[in-house]
Amino acid sequence: VKEEKAPVIKKQEPVVEAKPDTSEEKNTVIAEFEGVTITKETYDQTKTEMEKIVEQLNRITAAKDYTQWITFLSDDYKQQYSKPSTLKAVSEALPVKGIKLKSLKDYFMYVFVPSRQNVRVDDINFVSPSRVEVIMKQGNVSLLVYGLENIDGNWKLIPPKL
Repeated sequence: VKEEKAPVIKKQEPVVEAKPDTSEEKNTVIAEFEGVTITKETYDQTKTEMEKIVEQLNRITAAKDYTQWITFLSDDYKQQYSKPSTLKAVSEALPVKGIKLKSLKDYFMYVFVPSRQNVRVDDINFVSPSRVEVIMKQGNVSLLVYGLENIDGNWKLIPPKL
């Protein structure tokens, strides 16, 4: 009886590409603004900073701590959400009808607190070297949850362009 040998099948090994040296990766340019370069390293550091700020804002929001919240606001933000015209427009856009916002504190209690529960930083987007948009993904939708600007070394909330 003649034994048949099973045919030899050459197994194709997957090609493993060497990972680029991370020291080079951190210098990868993410964005550029009039000569100011945002590298991967800057992006990563800023994203970590944003995560810490959002964590603080989540705690402030959960505690409804208005006094602490205003320390995170830029002057533009305070002015924008103290304007009667802005408060009127925001009041009219609220899902719950009949709420008339009269102050920045009303805006915080009736708009900011209910709409900013458990925010996550899924991504950030540099708008300029000192301005960042914080993005949270819900399903396949990217939501702009915060705009922040670095003013005198501190990140402050800035109003969206209305």
